[in-house]
Amino acid sequence: MEQPPQSKYESLLHENAELSKQIEALKSEGATTDLQPQIAALHRYNEMKDLTQAVIGYLANAEQVSVAELHVRYNLPTE
Repeated sequence: MEQPPQSKYESLLHENAELSKQIEALKSEGATTDLQPQIAALHRYNEMKDLTQAVIGYLANAEQVSVAELHVRYNLPTE
């Protein structure tokens, strides 16, 4: 059975107020919707990871061993 319009409206107002309280609580804990700093950090991380893999690739080529072998030798992640 569907709620009468007035009851549904009041229910939605209550839900909105609760969500607003939750948003304010998250903001007071430092939560943000601005993801630009995290995105920039991920880009820097990926660039450094790519450069590291390139150096490992050159080193593997120079030593005539596999990249996987260097990962094991230097205790690097194999994923």
